[in-house]
Amino acid sequence: LPEELHAAVSRGDLRRAASLVSAVAEIECAVDWRPSTGWVDWRDANGRTAAFVAASQNDEQSLGLLVRHGADVTARDLRGRTPLHAAVGSNAVDCARTLIRLQADTQATDGSTGGTPLHTAAGAGMLESVHLLLSAGALCAAQDRQGRTPLHVAAKAGHAEVILELLNADMELLSAKDADGRSARSCAVTQQRSVEQTLAVTMLDLFSAWPAIARSALLVELRGSFPRVARSAVTLLKQVREL
Repeated sequence: LPEELHAAVSRGDLRRAASLVSAVAEIECAVDWRPSTGWVDWRDANGRTAAFVAASQNDEQSLGLLVRHGADVTARDLRGRTPLHAAVGSNAVDCARTLIRLQADTQATDGSTGGTPLHTAAGAGMLESVHLLLSAGALCAAQDRQGRTPLHVAAKAGHAEVILELLNADMELLSAKDADGRSARSCAVTQQRSVEQTLAVTMLDLFSAWPAIARSALLVELRGSFPRVARSAVTLLKQVREL
């Protein structure tokens, strides 16, 4: 049954998952048998539980079903990631919101990089997830094992909108240094291969050059016009590179 339940959730078959859970409940009533609540937390070869898979797929109904039957929403996979890491990394905002409501730790660190869910969301460019985590009190200045903040990670990946969201939460991130003494801008420069990364570097240069007292006004202006300006800038940069 545990393997079947995991498979049903993996393929998004809520009816089958509910049927399996009901079958266990009927057996419990018929023979006064109480299986360990851990049966819903059977893990696949990657150490992922059914709840972990449901969270990553934004399958809120399956996640709710599993939680009602004792699923551990903090169970980590073999990489040390929690279901919240998985949810925000795939922008599964509904499930991420559910996990946070269930007191999932927004500061939990994964086993490979030491990054928090905010690091994961920022690195993947998941703006909605970043906003959700910040609203839930996630620390934007948290550092992974290399001393990188979520801004370092977003800058390195070239996610300009996420950069704006993080700076809106804490402008002091501009001066934060990783374990090698690098700022977010320095991380972005070392990876400056795509037009998106070039745009991220340009944006960080702009904030760094702007007087500190005026940065908030610049941030408001950029956040309001960014989608239109960014699309135009990316298109223009791509055209220039093709010349």
